[in-house]
Amino acid sequence: APAASADTDREAAELIEIYFALEEPHERDALFDRLVSLPSPLVTDFLRVMLDEDEDEYLRAAAAAELARRGVPDGLEALTADLDDPEEPFFFTHAVQVLGEVLGSSFYETLATLWRDPNRDEDQRREAMLGLESVDPARALDDFVAFITGLGDLEALPDDQLEVAILALVRHRHVAGRAALAALRQRIAGAQLDADERSELLGMIDEGLALLDDA
Repeated sequence: APAASADTDREAAELIEIYFALEEPHERDALFDRLVSLPSPLVTDFLRVMLDEDEDEYLRAAAAAELARRGVPDGLEALTADLDDPEEPFFFTHAVQVLGEVLGSSFYETLATLWRDPNRDEDQRREAMLGLESVDPARALDDFVAFITGLGDLEALPDDQLEVAILALVRHRHVAGRAALAALRQRIAGAQLDADERSELLGMIDEGLALLDDA
């Protein structure tokens, strides 16, 4: 084991040296993937430096992800910061995916809070829903059925979130959600809504119901 560790550290040191000599981004990306596959403390130190000092925000995000996977608090903190104040949508999505992978179901409450926050961007709320489905599908499906059941003002219906919920029910063949969807369909059919909007919503729900019936 010690010899293997020494060999790994030696390879890591050589790759790090090469990394800083490369000029082409695609070459650095390929080498980065090789580097992070090595269980060496030299790689962890390298990632810490990248996180703190690299000028490329995407590389800093990649370093944060790998540090988080190695259980390093710096990486988790950087990703958590991207949940609160992402520079671009990519970084929020990236943080949701990596933190979900690393933290698993313990990340559920954070995601649920993001989803239910009316001040959040709609794209972020949808990403949070996808994260919920990823980290704890059974709990997410129950929450999505409750969401469908509890939809109030049909004129302000969050159709993007409804679509995510329906697709999750279909993906998991969650036929227990069919009744809630059918009840919502009945409400929409009888509501005073714009004809085009009603048609679009009913089409989405009917497709979901049909796929659930095929499950």
